[in-house]
Amino acid sequence: MKPKIEISIVVPLYNEGHNLEELFSELDNSMLRYGKSYEVIFVDDGSVDNSYETLLSIEERKDYVHTLSFKKNVGKAGALEQGFKIASGEKVIILDCDL
Repeated sequence: MKPKIEISIVVPLYNEGHNLEELFSELDNSMLRYGKSYEVIFVDDGSVDNSYETLLSIEERKDYVHTLSFKKNVGKAGALEQGFKIASGEKVIILDCDL
């Protein structure tokens, strides 16, 4: 049986490749101290920088990180909607990516 996830964190982003490693490190450290089970869902809203490649690198290292990527920019509302569809936590938190 798959463990219950208490918190899903949905992070929509566009061209934030330069912030992603720092953001994830701070988020991960905070959540580990919080002591709740969690997942992080990054939704790349059609970025044209290195955001997607950076997200794949993070996802490779952490099995509780999930990445969605759009070919074109659909807007924050659309990105959040798709993130909510795959969120499995009892509670969902939205986090902006721009630090």
